[in-house]
Amino acid sequence: MKKLILFGGKGGTGKSVISAATSVLISKKYKTYIISFDITHSLSDIFDIKIGDDVTRISHNLFAVEPDPNKVAEKNAGEILSRLRTMLNNMRMDRIFPSFRTLIDLMRPEFLPSAIKYTTLLNYIIRDEEKYDIVIADFPPTSSMFALLEFPKLCLDYLLGRGLEASKGIIPFGEMVSSILTPSKIVQGDSKSSLLREARSLREGAIKVNQRLKEASLRLVTLSEKTSVNETYRCAEFAKNYTNLEAIYINRLIPHCILETSEFLRRKGAVQEKYTDEIRRKFSDKMIWEIPELEYEPIGLSKLEETAEIMYKNCSLDEAALFEKV
Repeated sequence: MKKLILFGGKGGTGKSVISAATSVLISKKYKTYIISFDITHSLSDIFDIKIGDDVTRISHNLFAVEPDPNKVAEKNAGEILSRLRTMLNNMRMDRIFPSFRTLIDLMRPEFLPSAIKYTTLLNYIIRDEEKYDIVIADFPPTSSMFALLEFPKLCLDYLLGRGLEASKGIIPFGEMVSSILTPSKIVQGDSKSSLLREARSLREGAIKVNQRLKEASLRLVTLSEKTSVNETYRCAEFAKNYTNLEAIYINRLIPHCILETSEFLRRKGAVQEKYTDEIRRKFSDKMIWEIPELEYEPIGLSKLEETAEIMYKNCSLDEAALFEKV
């Protein structure tokens, strides 16, 4: 993988259309893979092609996937949760704490918090990265995007870092308790080793994902209005600890050629110009692309290609990928 591009921003800003149009353009030169991380996928609708859990070829050089978080969580977390249930069952802690049985029963992928289910999707970034030149991730709206960026580091710093080290002491204690309560069901050493191997494997994956995110090109999509712009500022501030913000897209700007056709458009245009100037000043060190309101619906490959030409009208493919400065 030459580059990982992350598209994020407030819901309803046109982020998925912009990420799809960018993938269509870049795939003219680079083998490109676009992944939807939004739990309410829209790439199938935008490309007008059925996309699912399996990688789907969109065009000669463009591939897409819309993974189901529940299925991915089952695949990636199911085995280690199963081993944890077995270990806790063998310890028979429910004899002392009856409510422990409920905890054990809840240790299943379907009961994982949504934030953790989202982050299991990050494996899609690294699992086939050598097959593609460019990987584009269409992230969900801001709050879920925060969870996606933050969780791999959380895994490293706590869950799979300190927790893994702590487990070396906890598991022998569990063996001792188990042997006292149910001598016939001592937690076997090979089960402990297997569990630790699973945890180390997860940690290695988290290390790789965390590194890819740090090296990635984050691009935030916004509208030129107060709520969207302020959320973009918050997102940029948060993201700087996890990845590299390279570009801002200001979407749905009223074309100057029609601003004088009505008082309504003049007023709307004045508001947009105010916030557009603010964004230019705030992100003067970033690439800023300004996209007009489209007179057509950007659905299907031909319309997405047309949209990309409007978005990147003065840019080469390498400049759109930000391999080169515009």
